Amino acid sequence: KTTSGGHDLENKKCECTECAEIRRSTGCENPNECMGKASQFLATLPPRWDPRGVHPEDYENGEDEEDPPEENAKWFERKVTTNGHLGNAFRIF
Repeated sequence: KTTSGGHDLENKKCECTECAEIRRSTGCENPNECMGKASQFLATLPPRWDPRGVHPEDYENGEDEEDPPEENAKWFERKVTTNGHLGNAFRIF
């Protein structure tokens, strides 16, 4: 079977752009098998942790209508997705 993008689902030597890039960037010799294993692994995750799903909390505004209760205080960022350095994603209280 070949997809509209030229990806051959049954050929471990598929030469489509995506498979060629996966081989080049990761060294994977059989992208179809790797994609299948990754899909099986992701299927074991509960919906809350599955990155393929839509997670409404990612789209919350995160800004309350009121000002923070203390001067120079900031509201906690409630979004699940992060930007920047990984260390910025952790908080210690």
